[in-house]
Amino acid sequence: KTLDKLSQDSSSGRHYIGLTDLIFHARTSKATDLRDKVFSVLGLADPEVYEFAADYRLSLKDVYVATTRAIISKTRRLEVLSGCQNPEKRHDLPSWVPNLIDAWKAQPFPLSRKASSQDADVTFDNAEGILFAKGFCFGYVGAISEDFIREADPTKQLQRVYLNWKEFAANE
Repeated sequence: KTLDKLSQDSSSGRHYIGLTDLIFHARTSKATDLRDKVFSVLGLADPEVYEFAADYRLSLKDVYVATTRAIISKTRRLEVLSGCQNPEKRHDLPSWVPNLIDAWKAQPFPLSRKASSQDADVTFDNAEGILFAKGFCFGYVGAISEDFIREADPTKQLQRVYLNWKEFAANE
């Protein structure tokens, strides 16, 4: 990805990289404090959008939940959900919060600007840790590839399927 594809304009005329892209890139960092997978990139995100500062008094779970909430609430976009590959809720994270700790099972599928959540009604239940998102059906995907991934498949198979998806998305 180039900076042009990642950056978003600020009202100050500066360009910033979206926090979703930043945390997805920082996921592979070797942070000794796992909260730094978020805190280390905050200075690269638009401070007008993300009114959020590093606070080491917060637990890891609270940092990741707050980050996901801020991204969805402030941008009204749902791309961050493409990184939610944690149905087992490891590390006590809700299923709608990207697990930035463990290796991903697949690369997040980048959403086009057409797949915006601008019309989505998004709310959070603080007591239960639940995300409610109500939107619209953008479309359906049929068969893209005969390839599929099994748990024991090598990375090469995963990459082949990812490239098929990427080609499909580019042609849409």
